[in-house]
Amino acid sequence: MKHILLLLLAAPLFLFAQTPKERRDNLLKNQDLQSLLIAVNDENAIVRHTAVRLLAQREDATTQLTPLLKSTDPLIRRCALQALCLKNAATVDLLGGMMEDGDVNVRLIAVSQLAAEKPATGKRLEILEKTARHEKNAAVRDIASKAIWPFYRNTVLLRNRSDWDHDVKVVQDILLPKEDWRFSLDENNQGHLNNWFKKDFDDSAWKTIPIAVTWEDAGYKYDGLAWYRKTFKAPPKPEKYNAVELHFESVDECAWVWLNGIYIGQHDLGTSGWQIPFSLDITKEIKWDADNVIIVRILDTAGAGGIYKPVHLQVLE
Repeated sequence: MKHILLLLLAAPLFLFAQTPKERRDNLLKNQDLQSLLIAVNDENAIVRHTAVRLLAQREDATTQLTPLLKSTDPLIRRCALQALCLKNAATVDLLGGMMEDGDVNVRLIAVSQLAAEKPATGKRLEILEKTARHEKNAAVRDIASKAIWPFYRNTVLLRNRSDWDHDVKVVQDILLPKEDWRFSLDENNQGHLNNWFKKDFDDSAWKTIPIAVTWEDAGYKYDGLAWYRKTFKAPPKPEKYNAVELHFESVDECAWVWLNGIYIGQHDLGTSGWQIPFSLDITKEIKWDADNVIIVRILDTAGAGGIYKPVHLQVLE
């Protein structure tokens, strides 16, 4: 009898509470580790969620959080994973395993943590690449795709160079053809992974589309990513020039641009960029008196989209 009494005295107060409210109130009042570990398996969801939230706040509970990633309750898995990330205790292998979780919010936490370290290398890069290709949820896939996006170039135009004190004049302004651009939607953000930016990519199976009109006006009722490709003949090399630029009167709304497979820059101002002209320097990339291939990746998030105004090749002095 004495032995049983000692056990009852040592038991957490939590065990004697009859209602979910009483059990939760006891947790909030005492917050002892033993009670919290019992309560994460409580039959009542609110009690469980209170317990894991309190457990996540403890400095001495890191090892106890990892088993909770296998809980049948998705909110417990989310809270445990978030706490491990904040404690820098979520390894790449652990995060990779959580990318297989059935709850999209768990995967969002995991992919955000994987994407936080840049540049992504090794196993981290491998997991992000797999997610970018195969993840079904667009939000999760978008985080992974942005994390592994390999293209960026800070282009300084001739007129903006700190060492250039002269007026800049356009001495040749050549309008690129408006008709028969190759065009493909990129609904799953796979184009760059499939080398659509390369000069020798075979785009013969793509549809054709004009520019200087929205893609909606060309028959595509669509918001998202799409790619344009066009081969054009450059003029003979001028005897005198200081720079060469591609000038876009406007795109709707963001653009990433390659010439002959070489990345030349971006126009990425979000939704505010849809009516802002921009230019990109191609002085080193242009092939004079020869065929050149321009490749443009466009993101449109709402309304009309595409290269809806003309594109110019401009020779500058």
